[in-house]
Amino acid sequence: MCTLYLQFCKDNHIDETFIAKRWVCFDVFDKHFQLSFKPPDVDACDLCDSFQARLKCNALGQADKNILIAEYESHLIESKRMCNLKSEDIKASKTTPTHKVLRTDLQKGLPTLLLTNGISFYKRKLWILNYTLFDSSDKSVHCMMWDESKAGHGGARKWSSDDCYGQNKNIVIIMCFFWIMNKYPQIKCVNLKYLLKGHTHMDADTIRALIERKRKKMNNMTILTPWDWQQMLIICTAWDKKIFKRFTSLFSGRSAQFIYRKTSVEKEKVLRSSCVHIQVQQENIAMLYMKSSFDSEFDTVDLNRLKRKSGRFEEEKFPKILPVKFPVPISEQKSYDLISLLPYVPSVCHAFYKNLQKSSVNNRNYPESADNDSLEH
Repeated sequence: MCTLYLQFCKDNHIDETFIAKRWVCFDVFDKHFQLSFKPPDVDACDLCDSFQARLKCNALGQADKNILIAEYESHLIESKRMCNLKSEDIKASKTTPTHKVLRTDLQKGLPTLLLTNGISFYKRKLWILNYTLFDSSDKSVHCMMWDESKAGHGGARKWSSDDCYGQNKNIVIIMCFFWIMNKYPQIKCVNLKYLLKGHTHMDADTIRALIERKRKKMNNMTILTPWDWQQMLIICTAWDKKIFKRFTSLFSGRSAQFIYRKTSVEKEKVLRSSCVHIQVQQENIAMLYMKSSFDSEFDTVDLNRLKRKSGRFEEEKFPKILPVKFPVPISEQKSYDLISLLPYVPSVCHAFYKNLQKSSVNNRNYPESADNDSLEH
Protein backbone atom coordinates (compact mmCIF):
# COMPACT_ATOMS: atom_id res chain seq x y z
CA MET A 1 0.00 0.00 0.00
CA CYS A 2 2.87 2.35 0.77
CA THR A 3 4.42 1.57 -2.61
CA LEU A 4 1.17 2.58 -4.31
CA TYR A 5 1.13 5.80 -2.29
CA LEU A 6 4.72 6.66 -3.29
CA GLN A 7 3.93 5.92 -6.94
CA PHE A 8 0.87 8.19 -6.69
CA CYS A 9 3.05 11.02 -5.36
CA LYS A 10 5.56 10.48 -8.15
CA ASP A 11 2.89 10.44 -10.88
CA ASN A 12 1.39 13.67 -9.53
CA HIS A 13 4.81 15.43 -9.19
CA ILE A 14 4.42 16.05 -5.47
CA ASP A 15 7.43 17.69 -3.84
CA GLU A 16 9.54 15.26 -1.80
CA THR A 17 9.29 17.45 1.31
CA PHE A 18 5.56 16.71 1.44
CA ILE A 19 5.84 12.94 0.90
CA ALA A 20 5.55 10.85 4.07
CA LYS A 21 8.32 8.35 4.79
CA ARG A 22 7.61 4.64 4.82
CA TRP A 23 7.81 4.42 8.61
CA VAL A 24 5.25 7.25 8.92
CA CYS A 25 2.84 5.36 6.64
CA PHE A 26 3.19 2.27 8.80
CA ASP A 27 2.82 4.21 12.05
CA VAL A 28 -0.39 5.98 10.94
CA PHE A 29 -1.92 2.95 9.29
CA ASP A 30 -1.06 0.33 11.89
CA LYS A 31 -0.75 2.10 15.24
CA HIS A 32 -3.08 5.07 14.91
CA PHE A 33 -5.96 3.41 13.03
CA GLN A 34 -5.08 -0.20 13.99
CA LEU A 35 -5.90 -1.48 10.51
CA SER A 36 -4.57 -4.59 8.83
CA PHE A 37 -5.00 -6.52 5.61
CA LYS A 38 -6.82 -9.83 5.58
CA PRO A 39 -5.20 -12.40 3.27
CA PRO A 40 -7.55 -13.11 0.34
CA ASP A 41 -9.49 -16.36 0.38
CA VAL A 42 -8.19 -18.27 -2.65
CA ASP A 43 -8.03 -21.92 -3.60
CA ALA A 44 -4.76 -23.59 -2.69
CA CYS A 45 -2.61 -25.18 -5.37
CA ASP A 46 -2.75 -28.99 -5.26
CA LEU A 47 0.79 -29.29 -6.62
CA CYS A 48 2.20 -26.82 -4.08
CA ASP A 49 0.58 -28.73 -1.23
CA SER A 50 2.05 -31.96 -2.62
CA PHE A 51 5.55 -30.46 -2.83
CA GLN A 52 5.40 -29.08 0.70
CA ALA A 53 4.13 -32.38 2.12
CA ARG A 54 6.94 -34.36 0.47
CA LEU A 55 9.60 -31.86 1.58
CA LYS A 56 8.56 -32.42 5.19
CA CYS A 57 9.24 -36.15 4.87
CA ASN A 58 12.22 -37.02 7.08
CA ALA A 59 12.99 -40.17 5.08
CA LEU A 60 13.75 -38.11 1.96
CA GLY A 61 17.45 -38.01 1.10
CA GLN A 62 19.26 -34.74 0.44
CA ALA A 63 19.73 -35.51 -3.26
CA ASP A 64 16.03 -36.28 -3.72
CA LYS A 65 15.13 -33.21 -1.69
CA ASN A 66 17.27 -30.99 -3.94
CA ILE A 67 15.51 -32.38 -7.02
CA LEU A 68 12.13 -31.77 -5.41
CA ILE A 69 13.08 -28.20 -4.46
CA ALA A 70 14.19 -27.52 -8.04
CA GLU A 71 10.88 -28.82 -9.40
CA TYR A 72 8.95 -26.74 -6.87
CA GLU A 73 10.86 -23.56 -7.75
CA SER A 74 10.28 -24.22 -11.46
CA HIS A 75 6.56 -24.57 -10.77
CA LEU A 76 6.49 -21.24 -8.90
CA ILE A 77 8.45 -19.51 -11.67
CA GLU A 78 5.98 -20.77 -14.28
CA SER A 79 3.00 -19.59 -12.24
CA LYS A 80 4.57 -16.14 -11.85
CA ARG A 81 5.31 -16.01 -15.55
CA MET A 82 1.69 -16.73 -16.42
CA CYS A 83 0.55 -13.96 -14.10
CA ASN A 84 3.00 -11.56 -15.78
CA LEU A 85 1.59 -12.49 -19.19
CA LYS A 86 -1.88 -11.74 -17.87
CA SER A 87 -0.71 -8.34 -16.63
CA GLU A 88 0.76 -7.56 -20.04
CA ASP A 89 -2.55 -8.38 -21.75
CA ILE A 90 -4.44 -6.18 -19.29
CA LYS A 91 -2.03 -3.31 -19.91
CA ALA A 92 -2.46 -3.68 -23.67
CA SER A 93 -6.27 -3.63 -23.33
CA LYS A 94 -6.13 -0.18 -21.75
CA THR A 95 -4.25 1.35 -24.67
CA THR A 96 -5.77 -0.57 -27.59
CA PRO A 97 -9.53 0.02 -28.12
CA THR A 98 -9.92 -3.20 -30.15
CA HIS A 99 -8.31 -5.33 -27.43
CA LYS A 100 -10.41 -6.56 -24.51
CA VAL A 101 -9.46 -8.78 -21.57
CA LEU A 102 -12.19 -10.60 -19.67
CA ARG A 103 -11.52 -12.60 -16.50
CA THR A 104 -14.06 -14.91 -14.96
CA ASP A 105 -14.81 -17.20 -12.07
CA LEU A 106 -17.62 -19.63 -11.40
CA GLN A 107 -18.36 -19.53 -7.69
CA LYS A 108 -18.98 -22.70 -5.73
CA GLY A 109 -22.59 -23.55 -5.04
CA LEU A 110 -24.54 -21.17 -2.79
CA PRO A 111 -27.07 -23.06 -0.64
CA THR A 112 -30.78 -22.19 -0.55
CA LEU A 113 -32.84 -22.40 1.70
CA LEU A 114 -30.41 -20.95 4.24
CA LEU A 115 -32.22 -20.98 7.57
CA THR A 116 -31.00 -20.62 11.13
CA ASN A 117 -32.91 -23.49 12.75
CA GLY A 118 -31.23 -26.80 13.52
CA ILE A 119 -33.39 -29.06 11.37
CA SER A 120 -32.42 -27.23 8.15
CA PHE A 121 -28.77 -28.14 8.72
CA TYR A 122 -29.51 -31.78 7.84
CA LYS A 123 -31.67 -31.06 4.80
CA ARG A 124 -30.57 -31.00 1.16
CA LYS A 125 -30.28 -27.52 -0.33
CA LEU A 126 -31.02 -26.01 -3.73
CA TRP A 127 -27.69 -24.88 -5.16
CA ILE A 128 -27.25 -21.47 -6.77
CA LEU A 129 -24.39 -20.85 -9.21
CA ASN A 130 -22.78 -17.46 -9.74
CA TYR A 131 -20.78 -16.82 -12.91
CA THR A 132 -18.78 -13.60 -12.51
CA LEU A 133 -17.16 -11.68 -15.35
CA PHE A 134 -14.64 -8.88 -14.77
CA ASP A 135 -13.94 -6.56 -17.70
CA SER A 136 -10.36 -5.32 -17.33
CA SER A 137 -10.90 -2.55 -19.89
CA ASP A 138 -13.31 -0.52 -17.76
CA LYS A 139 -13.15 -2.57 -14.52
CA SER A 140 -16.85 -3.34 -14.71
CA VAL A 141 -18.27 -6.43 -13.02
CA HIS A 142 -21.16 -8.58 -14.23
CA CYS A 143 -22.66 -11.47 -12.27
CA MET A 144 -25.02 -14.06 -13.74
CA MET A 145 -26.89 -16.36 -11.36
CA TRP A 146 -29.01 -19.45 -11.90
CA ASP A 147 -30.15 -22.35 -9.79
CA GLU A 148 -29.45 -26.01 -10.46
CA SER A 149 -32.93 -26.61 -11.89
CA LYS A 150 -31.99 -24.35 -14.85
CA ALA A 151 -28.57 -25.82 -15.64
CA GLY A 152 -25.47 -27.33 -14.08
CA HIS A 153 -21.90 -26.04 -14.00
CA GLY A 154 -20.01 -28.16 -16.55
CA GLY A 155 -18.76 -26.13 -19.51
CA ALA A 156 -20.37 -23.03 -18.08
CA ARG A 157 -17.49 -20.56 -18.24
CA LYS A 158 -16.98 -18.63 -21.44
CA TRP A 159 -13.78 -16.60 -20.89
CA SER A 160 -10.25 -17.34 -19.74
CA SER A 161 -9.98 -18.37 -16.14
CA ASP A 162 -8.25 -21.08 -14.12
CA ASP A 163 -7.08 -24.44 -15.45
CA CYS A 164 -10.18 -26.50 -14.66
CA TYR A 165 -10.39 -28.91 -17.60
CA GLY A 166 -14.02 -29.97 -17.21
CA GLN A 167 -15.35 -26.41 -17.19
CA ASN A 168 -12.87 -24.49 -19.32
CA LYS A 169 -11.41 -26.83 -21.95
CA ASN A 170 -14.20 -29.17 -23.02
CA ILE A 171 -15.55 -29.37 -26.56
CA VAL A 172 -18.74 -27.52 -25.54
CA ILE A 173 -16.81 -24.33 -24.74
CA ILE A 174 -15.12 -24.51 -28.17
CA MET A 175 -18.50 -24.83 -29.89
CA CYS A 176 -19.71 -21.83 -27.88
CA PHE A 177 -16.91 -19.71 -29.31
CA PHE A 178 -17.56 -20.92 -32.85
CA TRP A 179 -21.16 -19.79 -32.34
CA ILE A 180 -20.05 -16.38 -31.02
CA MET A 181 -17.62 -15.84 -33.90
CA ASN A 182 -20.28 -16.67 -36.49
CA LYS A 183 -22.93 -14.53 -34.77
CA TYR A 184 -20.69 -11.49 -34.26
CA PRO A 185 -18.34 -11.10 -37.26
CA GLN A 186 -16.83 -7.95 -35.76
CA ILE A 187 -14.97 -10.22 -33.32
CA LYS A 188 -11.83 -11.20 -35.22
CA CYS A 189 -10.05 -13.39 -32.70
CA VAL A 190 -10.63 -14.91 -29.25
CA ASN A 191 -7.81 -16.16 -27.04
CA LEU A 192 -8.31 -18.27 -23.94
CA LYS A 193 -5.23 -18.21 -21.73
CA TYR A 194 -5.17 -20.38 -18.64
CA LEU A 195 -3.43 -19.71 -15.35
CA LEU A 196 -2.16 -22.52 -13.14
CA LYS A 197 -4.86 -23.89 -10.88
CA GLY A 198 -4.38 -22.50 -7.38
CA HIS A 199 -2.37 -19.53 -8.68
CA THR A 200 -5.14 -17.64 -10.45
CA HIS A 201 -5.83 -14.69 -8.11
CA MET A 202 -8.57 -13.42 -10.42
CA ASP A 203 -10.40 -10.16 -9.81
CA ALA A 204 -13.64 -12.09 -10.07
CA ASP A 205 -12.64 -13.94 -6.89
CA THR A 206 -13.18 -10.76 -4.88
CA ILE A 207 -16.87 -10.76 -5.81
CA ARG A 208 -17.56 -14.11 -4.20
CA ALA A 209 -15.60 -12.94 -1.13
CA LEU A 210 -17.87 -9.88 -1.07
CA ILE A 211 -20.96 -12.09 -1.08
CA GLU A 212 -19.65 -14.17 1.81
CA ARG A 213 -18.73 -11.03 3.77
CA LYS A 214 -22.19 -9.53 3.32
CA ARG A 215 -23.87 -12.75 4.36
CA LYS A 216 -21.79 -13.03 7.54
CA LYS A 217 -22.54 -9.43 8.53
CA MET A 218 -26.28 -10.03 8.25
CA ASN A 219 -26.54 -12.61 11.03
CA ASN A 220 -30.32 -12.53 11.24
CA MET A 221 -30.86 -12.73 7.50
CA THR A 222 -32.21 -15.91 5.97
CA ILE A 223 -31.82 -16.84 2.31
CA LEU A 224 -35.26 -17.98 1.19
CA THR A 225 -35.01 -17.96 -2.63
CA PRO A 226 -32.30 -17.42 -5.29
CA TRP A 227 -33.51 -13.82 -5.47
CA ASP A 228 -32.09 -13.16 -1.99
CA TRP A 229 -28.57 -14.04 -3.15
CA GLN A 230 -28.94 -11.68 -6.12
CA GLN A 231 -29.69 -8.73 -3.82
CA MET A 232 -26.17 -8.93 -2.40
CA LEU A 233 -24.70 -7.83 -5.74
CA ILE A 234 -24.90 -4.44 -7.42
CA ILE A 235 -24.95 -5.78 -10.98
CA CYS A 236 -26.58 -9.17 -11.23
CA THR A 237 -28.58 -10.88 -13.96
CA ALA A 238 -30.78 -13.88 -13.24
CA TRP A 239 -30.29 -16.38 -16.07
CA ASP A 240 -33.46 -18.12 -17.17
CA LYS A 241 -33.42 -21.62 -18.67
CA LYS A 242 -33.98 -20.16 -22.17
CA ILE A 243 -30.48 -18.63 -22.20
CA PHE A 244 -28.76 -22.02 -21.93
CA LYS A 245 -28.14 -23.41 -25.41
CA ARG A 246 -27.35 -26.94 -26.53
CA PHE A 247 -23.97 -26.36 -28.13
CA THR A 248 -23.60 -30.12 -28.48
CA SER A 249 -25.96 -29.88 -31.45
CA LEU A 250 -23.10 -28.25 -33.40
CA PHE A 251 -21.01 -31.44 -33.37
CA SER A 252 -23.45 -34.27 -32.59
CA GLY A 253 -24.94 -36.26 -35.46
CA ARG A 254 -23.93 -36.73 -39.10
CA SER A 255 -25.66 -33.53 -40.18
CA ALA A 256 -23.76 -31.36 -37.67
CA GLN A 257 -21.39 -28.69 -38.98
CA PHE A 258 -18.44 -29.79 -36.81
CA ILE A 259 -16.91 -33.01 -35.51
CA TYR A 260 -14.90 -33.74 -32.36
CA ARG A 261 -11.29 -34.55 -33.36
CA LYS A 262 -8.31 -35.23 -31.10
CA THR A 263 -5.59 -35.05 -33.74
CA SER A 264 -4.01 -32.06 -35.44
CA VAL A 265 -3.85 -31.44 -39.17
CA GLU A 266 -0.36 -32.99 -38.96
CA LYS A 267 -1.99 -36.21 -37.65
CA GLU A 268 -0.49 -35.76 -34.18
CA LYS A 269 -2.48 -36.36 -31.01
CA VAL A 270 -3.34 -33.19 -29.07
CA LEU A 271 -4.72 -32.91 -25.55
CA ARG A 272 -6.86 -29.97 -24.51
CA SER A 273 -6.32 -30.89 -20.87
CA SER A 274 -2.64 -29.89 -21.11
CA CYS A 275 -3.01 -26.76 -23.24
CA VAL A 276 -2.37 -23.30 -21.80
CA HIS A 277 -3.60 -21.25 -24.75
CA ILE A 278 -6.60 -21.81 -27.06
CA GLN A 279 -7.39 -19.56 -30.00
CA VAL A 280 -10.24 -19.29 -32.52
CA GLN A 281 -10.22 -16.93 -35.48
CA GLN A 282 -12.96 -15.26 -37.48
CA GLU A 283 -11.30 -16.00 -40.81
CA ASN A 284 -10.87 -19.68 -39.96
CA ILE A 285 -13.97 -20.74 -38.05
CA ALA A 286 -13.84 -24.51 -37.48
CA MET A 287 -10.08 -24.35 -36.94
CA LEU A 288 -8.89 -24.71 -33.35
CA TYR A 289 -5.42 -23.49 -32.39
CA MET A 290 -3.83 -24.81 -29.19
CA LYS A 291 -0.56 -24.43 -27.31
CA SER A 292 0.74 -26.73 -24.59
CA SER A 293 3.32 -24.08 -23.67
CA PHE A 294 3.48 -20.33 -24.21
CA ASP A 295 6.88 -20.85 -25.85
CA SER A 296 5.62 -23.40 -28.40
CA GLU A 297 3.85 -22.93 -31.72
CA PHE A 298 0.12 -23.46 -32.18
CA ASP A 299 -1.15 -26.94 -33.01
CA THR A 300 -4.02 -26.72 -35.50
CA VAL A 301 -7.07 -28.98 -35.25
CA ASP A 302 -9.64 -28.96 -38.06
CA LEU A 303 -13.10 -29.52 -36.55
CA ASN A 304 -14.96 -29.05 -39.83
CA ARG A 305 -16.89 -32.26 -40.51
CA LEU A 306 -16.87 -31.76 -44.30
CA LYS A 307 -13.19 -30.97 -44.68
CA ARG A 308 -12.55 -33.98 -46.94
CA LYS A 309 -15.25 -32.83 -49.38
CA SER A 310 -15.07 -29.06 -49.37
CA GLY A 311 -11.96 -28.20 -47.39
CA ARG A 312 -13.62 -25.08 -46.03
CA PHE A 313 -16.16 -23.88 -43.48
CA GLU A 314 -19.62 -23.61 -45.05
CA GLU A 315 -21.15 -20.60 -43.34
CA GLU A 316 -24.53 -20.96 -45.07
CA LYS A 317 -25.01 -24.31 -43.30
CA PHE A 318 -24.31 -22.89 -39.86
CA PRO A 319 -27.54 -23.11 -37.80
CA LYS A 320 -29.12 -19.72 -37.11
CA ILE A 321 -30.92 -20.86 -33.97
CA LEU A 322 -29.64 -23.29 -31.36
CA PRO A 323 -32.04 -25.48 -29.37
CA VAL A 324 -32.56 -24.57 -25.72
CA LYS A 325 -31.38 -27.00 -23.07
CA PHE A 326 -34.05 -28.90 -21.20
CA PRO A 327 -34.61 -28.00 -17.53
CA VAL A 328 -32.60 -30.10 -15.09
CA PRO A 329 -34.95 -31.78 -12.63
CA ILE A 330 -33.81 -31.97 -9.03
CA SER A 331 -33.87 -35.29 -7.22
CA GLU A 332 -37.04 -36.46 -5.52
CA GLN A 333 -35.16 -36.61 -2.20
CA LYS A 334 -34.04 -33.00 -2.50
CA SER A 335 -37.53 -31.86 -3.43
CA TYR A 336 -38.91 -33.64 -0.36
CA ASP A 337 -36.34 -31.91 1.91
CA LEU A 338 -37.03 -28.46 0.47
CA ILE A 339 -40.79 -28.81 0.83
CA SER A 340 -40.37 -30.10 4.39
CA LEU A 341 -38.77 -26.73 5.28
CA LEU A 342 -41.65 -24.64 3.93
CA PRO A 343 -43.34 -24.34 7.36
CA TYR A 344 -40.38 -22.12 8.34
CA VAL A 345 -40.68 -19.99 5.18
CA PRO A 346 -43.20 -17.22 4.33
CA SER A 347 -46.04 -18.53 2.16
CA VAL A 348 -45.07 -16.19 -0.69
CA CYS A 349 -42.03 -18.42 -1.33
CA HIS A 350 -43.88 -21.76 -1.30
CA ALA A 351 -44.90 -21.80 -4.96
CA PHE A 352 -41.29 -21.51 -6.14
CA TYR A 353 -40.26 -24.76 -4.44
CA LYS A 354 -43.45 -26.64 -5.15
CA ASN A 355 -43.14 -25.90 -8.87
CA LEU A 356 -39.56 -27.14 -9.19
CA GLN A 357 -39.40 -30.05 -11.60
CA LYS A 358 -38.27 -33.20 -9.85
CA SER A 359 -36.98 -36.57 -10.97
CA SER A 360 -37.18 -40.00 -9.41
CA VAL A 361 -33.44 -40.38 -10.07
CA ASN A 362 -31.02 -38.69 -7.71
CA ASN A 363 -29.02 -37.07 -10.51
CA ARG A 364 -28.46 -33.55 -9.22
CA ASN A 365 -27.45 -33.59 -5.59
CA TYR A 366 -24.70 -31.00 -5.36
CA PRO A 367 -21.93 -31.47 -2.78
CA GLU A 368 -20.83 -28.69 -0.45
CA SER A 369 -18.36 -27.55 -3.10
CA ALA A 370 -19.49 -27.73 -6.72
CA ASP A 371 -15.94 -27.44 -8.06
CA ASN A 372 -15.47 -30.89 -9.58
CA ASP A 373 -14.32 -31.40 -13.15
CA SER A 374 -17.37 -33.26 -14.47
CA LEU A 375 -18.41 -32.64 -18.06
CA GLU A 376 -21.96 -31.74 -18.90
CA HIS A 377 -23.20 -32.51 -22.43
